[in-house]
Amino acid sequence: MSETGNDAKDSVSRKPEITPPEWTRRRTSGKAVGAFALGLTSMILWLFAGIPAIFLAIWAKRDIRKNPLLDGRILANLGLALGILSVVASPMLFAAAAMWLINGAHADHADRIAHFHLSGLMVESPRGDPLGTLTGQPNSFADLLARLKHAREDDAVKAVVITVDNPLLAFAQMEELHGELAAFAASGKKLFAHCEEQLMPMRLYIALATATHLSVAPTALIDLRGFYGEAPYLKEGLAKIGVEADIVQIGDYKTAGEMFSRTEPSEAGKEDMNRLLDGLYESCVHMIAEARHKPADEVKRLIDAAPYPVKRALEAGLIDSVAHQDAFLEGIKREYGNTIRIDNDYERIAPPTVDMQRPLRSEWSVARYFFRVQKWLWKDSIGLIYLEGAIVPGFGGPGVAWSGDIRDALKTAAEDDSIKAVVLRVDSPGGSVTASEVILRAAQTLKRKKPLVVSMGSTAASGGYYVSCGANAIFADETTLTGSIGVIGGKLVSTGLWNKLGVNWFAYQRGANADLYSGAHPFDERQRADVTRYMLDAYETFKEHVTSGRGTKLAKGIDELAGGRVFTGKQALELGLVDKIGGLEAAIAYAAELVSLKDYQVQVVPQPKDAAQMLMDTFFGSPRPPSDLDLDARVRQPNIERLQGLVGQPDVAAAARLLEGLDSRHARVALELLRRIQLLGQEGIAMIMPQVFAIE
Repeated sequence: MSETGNDAKDSVSRKPEITPPEWTRRRTSGKAVGAFALGLTSMILWLFAGIPAIFLAIWAKRDIRKNPLLDGRILANLGLALGILSVVASPMLFAAAAMWLINGAHADHADRIAHFHLSGLMVESPRGDPLGTLTGQPNSFADLLARLKHAREDDAVKAVVITVDNPLLAFAQMEELHGELAAFAASGKKLFAHCEEQLMPMRLYIALATATHLSVAPTALIDLRGFYGEAPYLKEGLAKIGVEADIVQIGDYKTAGEMFSRTEPSEAGKEDMNRLLDGLYESCVHMIAEARHKPADEVKRLIDAAPYPVKRALEAGLIDSVAHQDAFLEGIKREYGNTIRIDNDYERIAPPTVDMQRPLRSEWSVARYFFRVQKWLWKDSIGLIYLEGAIVPGFGGPGVAWSGDIRDALKTAAEDDSIKAVVLRVDSPGGSVTASEVILRAAQTLKRKKPLVVSMGSTAASGGYYVSCGANAIFADETTLTGSIGVIGGKLVSTGLWNKLGVNWFAYQRGANADLYSGAHPFDERQRADVTRYMLDAYETFKEHVTSGRGTKLAKGIDELAGGRVFTGKQALELGLVDKIGGLEAAIAYAAELVSLKDYQVQVVPQPKDAAQMLMDTFFGSPRPPSDLDLDARVRQPNIERLQGLVGQPDVAAAARLLEGLDSRHARVALELLRRIQLLGQEGIAMIMPQVFAIE
């Protein structure tokens, strides 16, 4: 029906306006009075019931502690929790609802430019602790990729602006970010990137090189010098303090222990590292060439002539403009006009802000942040489990791959009917042999019920490959470090150190092998034979798992692929150790394809804890200890915050902070050395890759 027709119909049906007397127009609505009265009553009830409930609960808990005949601790805890919620949470929730009604959701549909600021450490897994952002919580790389993908698919987003502040990107993160930004640029939307770093490192340049418009500050230096790597060899240094490393390695290329027992790498170690650097270099050259539309040979010549002041970088076509940030933004403003806005918090909840001049807005900010609502899981899901850090036994906190936590997460995902397939994101250099076996067993159990796809991050080698080899499919980035099929073992002999300090130890022993891992002396012949036999058994088990999991996909015999050899993801693809080149998003899409899912959501297992869950845990404790056994098929989510992570242990962290102030690059090497010493001391043998240390 035409607009004219509608107008005509409305003019016929509309009743003539009647102007009421003046006094009737000033009458207050009875419903408004009722709403105000009820709201005021509810506020009074919060204040006059909630606050007394808190004090009464504290009083009751004190009496219960003093009098063993009194009971009611649970009721007191419930009263305390409900009192706090009524006084604190309820006003916030009502303020949030009021602000939502006032502001509406229309702004979410307005045209905008999404701004992403890359800063600091990028961890793989999302963090659920709402206080973390206020106390320096690291950024989640998975969240960044998801937000960029959403911006690409969001019609309201007309462009993306990337700014940086010393982001710490691993190789595979660089590659996946490069790919996601390339996909955004290919979508037809413009991607603007601006860098004010004094020195723009090669990894950051590669990540941003695909931008539609890449701008840098006038005094910047584009650092495309290639890669420089250093690995420490401590034999002589340890000898000076009276310490000797007694290392046993299975596989000529399993050279992780050489740093303690040699003054330089073995020939096998050199071959392994050079193969890795060749692979990383070629992949990086390819990404730059593709992004800047240059032949690979020209890119190699540009790398050899680096670094580049901005004028030379502009002439070489490495960047698109040189500008301060205000001029950079002015150019965007000219292109898109004054009506479009920049969304600095696109698809994320910003930390709360408190402004005493605007109390209602401040309360809304706090309420929105601490009581944000998780997605309801009504759709079929792809489960996503993160295995990040050194693999160690037991249960613990973030930053370390605790075998008990990973096993429980895999079991939970296996028994959850809403999860149709699972992606295991692995970013680990390995660790404990037994912990790796525990995780692999849980992965195999899950695979019998639903598909399991592994997505390898920057490193998935040794124990990291051990836990991955049985999956239905393995995805890796070209720059992923993987393989390292082998085992090392040993100990540090510190008797000489104690002699220098004038400390004499007198040993007591029962059992011929009780001193097997004592630091008082090296292995004797019998002990070395025993350790070697055990390590050979672990090595054969490792190879059996690989041949069983990969089968005919392997391009060579297992002995030609094992022995500790490390490969890039691209090299591993050619050898049949992985199935496809692609990042986390590609692995998730493939998992959904295996179960014919088109409309699905990604469910992280276990779900990061929100504020409400953490509050309940504070008052009532975890639903159950994570080490509890259960014959039932269902297992509750473990309380992973119960123990402190290995990476956060005070001795290791304190040493790292001390070294960080002296030399940040070598501090990372030293921290890894401390972790390995700690792991060897705890486990005796381990599956650890011979990392390329401090590659810049």
